Amino acid sequence: MRLSVFKYKKQILKLLYTLKGQYIGSVNGVTDLSSNGRNEVIVGGYGSQNSRILLWKDNKLILWRRYPLQEGFLCGNFCGLNRDQIASVIYKKPWERLYRIVAFNNNRKTRVLYEEMLCNRDRTVPAGNPRQTVADFDGDGKDDIIQEINFKKDGKRIYQKRVLMNFKPYKGKYKPTILIAKDKKTEDLIDYYLINNKADLAGNKNKAGVDFAYDKKKKESRIVLTYKSNNGIKRYECREPVFNNEMDYLYIQAIGDYDNDGRDEIFIWNPVNKKLEIYGVNPKYLK
Repeated sequence: MRLSVFKYKKQILKLLYTLKGQYIGSVNGVTDLSSNGRNEVIVGGYGSQNSRILLWKDNKLILWRRYPLQEGFLCGNFCGLNRDQIASVIYKKPWERLYRIVAFNNNRKTRVLYEEMLCNRDRTVPAGNPRQTVADFDGDGKDDIIQEINFKKDGKRIYQKRVLMNFKPYKGKYKPTILIAKDKKTEDLIDYYLINNKADLAGNKNKAGVDFAYDKKKKESRIVLTYKSNNGIKRYECREPVFNNEMDYLYIQAIGDYDNDGRDEIFIWNPVNKKLEIYGVNPKYLK
């Protein structure tokens, strides 16, 4: 495996540096953890315990430090510091999911800013990080953590949608205001933020969340577009295309303006015909 750094200039990619090694995996984050004004690269290896934070220095990538991370971690400035932080589940004991927000001091040591036990010895709860994302939910210009967590209560599975925001200093750490969705409007808004893929399909900067919906009776999947407006959330289910397989096996590979018409297209990997399919939407149907 190798990690390469390119510089894009005058429509030409120039290779600057290549780092080789068996521990090199996918790039999982790019963020400023050291407050030096330059972003570090977080690289996952063959297992979360092999995650490495790499620093670009003297025209090459060097190891800044190692830190155990779970897939689906977040990077952002949640606590208003002069550097970004990492939010992720860690395991101090088997089956105990401790959710932590950490920052790195100038000496590269970890400083815990917030921690919360998401579950305690409940083996039926999915491992790793909850479904989560970063966005400015309350419009104050700061990064907020938007999540869907699940746990068992009185023998029943509970799905809770919430926002961790407005972190304030508290007893040497930070304490957030936690907004728990208790009405459909708030749940729909959180669902919109949790959709990973966003696309400007109409070319008006109003991005739609792009996802799939599966019809169990018909055994087919369709693309669903979710828009956020002042009047709430609006959803469109596309009449075409129709995929004759479950949504779990469909992959949105990328979002981008393929034909340079000012509108994004959706790149979908279809495992049935083993082809990469590209779809656009006629803007008149989004009014």
